[in-house]
Amino acid sequence: MEYQKYDKRINAYEKLIGKLDKTVSIFSRIRLIIFLMLILGGILCFIKKQPTLFVINLLIFTVLFCVAVYFHNKYLNKRQEVLALKEINEINKKRIQGDFKEFKDLGTEFMKEGHPYESDLDIFGKGSLYQFLVMPMTPKGRERLSRALKDEEEFDVKYILKKQEAVKELSKTTVFRERLHGKSLVYNDKLIGYKKLIDIITSPCENLVSFGKVLISVISGATVVSIILAAFKVIPYFIPEILIILNVIILQLNKKERLEAFHLVGEQNKSLYAYKEILRLIERRNYSSELLKETKESLTKNNKSSYKSMNELYNIAEKLKNRQNGFYIILNMIFLLDYHYYIKLNDWKKSYSENIEVIIESIALFEELSCYSMLLKDMKGYTIPQFSNNREIDAQNIAHPLLVNKGISNYITLNNNERMWMITGSNMSGKSTYLRTIGINLVLAYAGAPVRSSKFICNKMNIYTCMRTGDDLEKSISSFYAEILKVKRIVSATNNKERVFFLLDEIFKGTNSKDRHKGAEILINQLINKDTLGLVSTHDLELGDMENENSFIRNYNFREYFENNEINFDYKLRKGVSETQNALYLMKLAGIEI
Repeated sequence: MEYQKYDKRINAYEKLIGKLDKTVSIFSRIRLIIFLMLILGGILCFIKKQPTLFVINLLIFTVLFCVAVYFHNKYLNKRQEVLALKEINEINKKRIQGDFKEFKDLGTEFMKEGHPYESDLDIFGKGSLYQFLVMPMTPKGRERLSRALKDEEEFDVKYILKKQEAVKELSKTTVFRERLHGKSLVYNDKLIGYKKLIDIITSPCENLVSFGKVLISVISGATVVSIILAAFKVIPYFIPEILIILNVIILQLNKKERLEAFHLVGEQNKSLYAYKEILRLIERRNYSSELLKETKESLTKNNKSSYKSMNELYNIAEKLKNRQNGFYIILNMIFLLDYHYYIKLNDWKKSYSENIEVIIESIALFEELSCYSMLLKDMKGYTIPQFSNNREIDAQNIAHPLLVNKGISNYITLNNNERMWMITGSNMSGKSTYLRTIGINLVLAYAGAPVRSSKFICNKMNIYTCMRTGDDLEKSISSFYAEILKVKRIVSATNNKERVFFLLDEIFKGTNSKDRHKGAEILINQLINKDTLGLVSTHDLELGDMENENSFIRNYNFREYFENNEINFDYKLRKGVSETQNALYLMKLAGIEI
């Protein structure tokens, strides 16, 4: 089974976590021992009145303690990263087994009322396409995936072909993909919303003229020299004292603007660290597909990689984080550190801030494509779709992506000659699932992802659905009127010369049979003579007569069979109008006396 490869990786990571736990524990003990020896040595030196030994003891054990802390944190961080990699493999295993409904990210914040197909095709929410595809990633990566599934990006078939090429390349990079999403998982709580990060980085700093920069360097340099000369009694002490007082006064100038800039950047040090680590992973790899190569090249600004430039900003943020430290306050009065860091921050923003949106978008693109590539790598029965210049959809062995290991394969062939299939069949026979199968695979194709089909050829069409409808008490809308509103959107789209692919499930089910039949007949004739292709499911068997009246319509059906007094379904599509019924049987099962 495919998931067994993930079992091996999970087991390997569990063993590594065990080793890291021991290493972390060892350095934790070493750190404690060094600290106790530092205290004990200091007490002994104090008792024996050995100030020189006291200083030596302090220096040696302080250095040793810092080294122990460094290695303790290093292995602790390594453990967190390995834990994340283990979780990534567990996520992939669950997806293969069809247990993706356990994933926490439902994408519900991306739902859009009135979207042409989102609610009918289960794009967001529990058991949705988004939940099936999503991996731990940056806020922009999540948004980019959601926009692709909602078909909100301007469609360009050349760009989609580039995405497909990149997906194929990434499908062969298991280690890279798990590390990419592992980074986002480790630093998930540190990744702020990308819009806030962009605002912070692109916010203007006060521009210090070259003379001001030189003056700051001269004054701080003079202060340092005066302190040294005073220490050797070359000059009187009041000179460095005056210079330090002057520095304190200078530090009050434009203090509000500096502190605001420092606060905004300093508090984002963890978020900057997360982004720079993801950039390092992306930039150190070579790519063969055109889109990935172009994306990597876009990350270079002023002959410097985005990782290096982001690392510079992170280092500034790290130093600013320590501004409240007493040691920093003393050094600030001598070296004017606030101004030096403000100058560095200002210079960085002038050189690199305009590239921050490119950086965030590039990371998001890698994450989106990585989500798609897992379908090609891990899931059976997926292929890269082909795009046609003609109005058509032609698919073989097509199955519902969300029915993992359970979906029944079918087919579809719609084109200028066969523009609409009328799908009839009894209750629970598979009509609605078939419509969603076609719709969801089209969504994947238009996003640049693989589809669950052995062959899939399509043309770009705007998807519109009318499947699920319900009452809206707050808006005083009945289920029938809600259906009318969906139909209105479809008709308006065709009138606006859009190329439409429509999915109509049990059309006009909220009204009487006579009006339902007449209304459906009129709507179908209206749609079929526009720039459309589509599927209509219905219990109204008389609509099957439309095949004889319109050469663009074909009848197909799903049926059930009875065995040992039990109802069974094979969910296979057949030509013709349905000849089976099961409503009375199902009523009998419900306890209704027939």
